[in-house]
This record gives sequence, C-alpha cells and structure tokens, in this order.
Amino acid sequence: MEQIIDMGVWTYGDRFRYPRFTFLQRTYDATTDRLVTSEMNLTADYSHIKFCARHENNHKDENDHSKDDIYSDMIIDGGGKCHFEWGENDLKKLGGFLVKVEFERTDGKKFHAQVMWRFNVVPKMPGGFGTA
Repeated sequence: MEQIIDMGVWTYGDRFRYPRFTFLQRTYDATTDRLVTSEMNLTADYSHIKFCARHENNHKDENDHSKDDIYSDMIIDGGGKCHFEWGENDLKKLGGFLVKVEFERTDGKKFHAQVMWRFNVVPKMPGGFGTA
C-alpha cells in the first residue's frame, strides 16, 4: 500500500496558502557504498509536474486523469522544490481528496510519485475563527 501524507485542512473557495512539496531521490554512491538522499533536479530532468487530485468518492480508474477533479501543472521553484497554486474553482467541493503527483521526464515518459497526499475541504466559518 502507498504511503499517504496528510496535507491538512483547506477552506471552501480559498486560493491561498499554496501547498509546497520537496521531492527527494535516493541514489547509490559507489565510493562510500551507501544510498545517498538528495533533492531531485526538477528543472533539468522534468518537463511537467502535475497535481492530480480526486474527491474521495471518485476513485474509479485512477490512471485516467480525465476523471481527476484537479489536473494541473505545478510550479517548479528550483532544486527539488515546487508548489501548486489553487485555481479559482479547485476548492469548490467539500470533503476529502487524494492527490497523486505525476512527473513527466524530458524524454516524455511519465510516472507517479511513490507516495500519495490527502487533504480535506471544509466550509468557511461564519465570522472567521476567534470571533464571538
């Protein structure tokens, strides 16, 4: 089973704060005879990184991205870091969502990250937090 990382709670219709990601890779270092963890070089090695999210009630044929509620490019910040900027209509469904990240290499080959993420969309609180 894939590991699922909690991204927290987001508010219906909001566009800010942006989810941020750091992607790491493990490579074998022959000189030290060890696996070394480092940030992936997203800018040089990948042409697209996609944020693929589906509502918890929508999990048929998970590899068909035409059924995703959100399928949009992420913004590469450099090194192994990137973020996703919510679109105007992305957080318009209440409930839980599962997220896969799709990498497209510069040679056109695609694969998904080995982990998944989960977030919840909740209604806006009338008056906001901390008000009487």
